[in-house]
Amino acid sequence: MTTTGLFFDTRRPLQDGKFPLKLRITQDRKSRLYTIEINNQKLTLTPDEYEKISLIKPQLHFKELKKKINKVIEDAEEIITSIDDFTFEKFEQIYKKKTLRTVKDYFDDYSQALLKNKHVRTANLYEATYKSLTTYKSSLIDFRQITPTFLKDYETSMLDKEKTLTTVGMYLRNLRSIMNKALKDGLIKQSEYPFGKGKYIIPKGSSSKQILNQRQIKKIYHCKGLNPLQEKARDFWIFSYCWTGNGIVTLMLYGFFFT
Repeated sequence: MTTTGLFFDTRRPLQDGKFPLKLRITQDRKSRLYTIEINNQKLTLTPDEYEKISLIKPQLHFKELKKKINKVIEDAEEIITSIDDFTFEKFEQIYKKKTLRTVKDYFDDYSQALLKNKHVRTANLYEATYKSLTTYKSSLIDFRQITPTFLKDYETSMLDKEKTLTTVGMYLRNLRSIMNKALKDGLIKQSEYPFGKGKYIIPKGSSSKQILNQRQIKKIYHCKGLNPLQEKARDFWIFSYCWTGNGIVTLMLYGFFFT
């Protein structure tokens, strides 16, 4: 039988006089200790602080801290339950991922992988996505902070800044891709996954294209009173239209436009 518990390690004080609070896993009378991280920092306490969180009903911020510690224990118990033929090595592999991997870690790793494969544009989009999310919430660290409410509020904030639904959808599809990886790695549970029916649905931007009729095209062709720069822009557009609709960038790559 495998059990979980806490161990207040007072064997050796740290420089600030505090001691680490550790997770203890016991299997067949053998125990191992694991670092507990809260908000991406190792958890250390004074003896007085440890007594306060050990109370049945701790006060002030100790109440919230105890909730977070209990969540670490619950996560450890879920890991143990999910492992067939438990070994400490199997537990450590999953537990370390859950405690050390942040939202930023996943975005950075994926962007680097894209750059390594020369997908520069896509890597830049993922970097822009993370920047946008942390501009909205600078303290974004844990995947479990990303809830349906968080996503809806982020969407509203982006629209208030006059960003389009297309942009919002692009950023949140990138986030969903990253969260799929975190879900696969066991950092979040399926019940904590914020996307999908009954949760948050990524908005779709308008993909409709405005088609010009012949009369409108003639107006562009015969337009008068343009300055030299506007005339050049019109000529480029007409050339693109006549060249079976090739984009301006494509035509530039062909070497058709010269200064």
